[in-house]
Amino acid sequence: MTQDGVSASSFNVRIISLRFLFGITCGRDEMKRLMQFYRKPRKRPIVLSVEEVADLLVAVPGPGLQYRAALGI
Repeated sequence: MTQDGVSASSFNVRIISLRFLFGITCGRDEMKRLMQFYRKPRKRPIVLSVEEVADLLVAVPGPGLQYRAALGI
C-alpha cells in the first residue's frame, strides 16, 4: 500500500480493520504483531538566520516604532 501512494491515515485505518479481523473475529492474536502502523515523517520547521531576521525588521513599513516593536517581540 505504501508503494501505491496510499496516505498514512488510510493505511492505518486498513491496518486497524485487519487487526480487528484477525484478533477478534478469527482469534489469531499472533497476526496482530506482524501489522505495524505507518508513521508519517515529520517536517522540520524553517528557522530564519540572524541576518534574515534583521532584514525583515529593517523592511517593516511605517513612520514609527509601533510595527517594528510588535515584530521585534
